[in-house]
Amino acid sequence: MPLPKRRHSNARTGKRRAHDALQPVGVSRCPRCQAL
Repeated sequence: MPLPKRRHSNARTGKRRAHDALQPVGVSRCPRCQAL
């Protein structure tokens, strides 16, 4: 099984994971009753 030759730095890992955050769910109010 292949192994990495060198350790990746925290900065390199962070740059790769910068786009892994969950997007907030789109919540909007009802125009009639103002409920979520």
